[in-house]
Amino acid sequence: MKHIEIGHVIKAHGLKGEMKVLVKGIRKKILNQSEAVFLGKSGQLEPYFVEYLKGNEPLILKLEENLVKALIFR
Repeated sequence: MKHIEIGHVIKAHGLKGEMKVLVKGIRKKILNQSEAVFLGKSGQLEPYFVEYLKGNEPLILKLEENLVKALIFR
């Protein structure tokens, strides 16, 4: 399966498991239409379901999965 890099996790945001995500240009539209995203580094990607997405630049992303696991990849 081919994956497209759409941005980077900048850091955790708040205390509710949200994260700040910097999205590359028009790819924000792709992210807005996605039910799931893949996070990872060094080619090791893991799927996460998107709970919600809000804001502009940077976007605030909340995943349905445990955020602690996701932040290991930042």
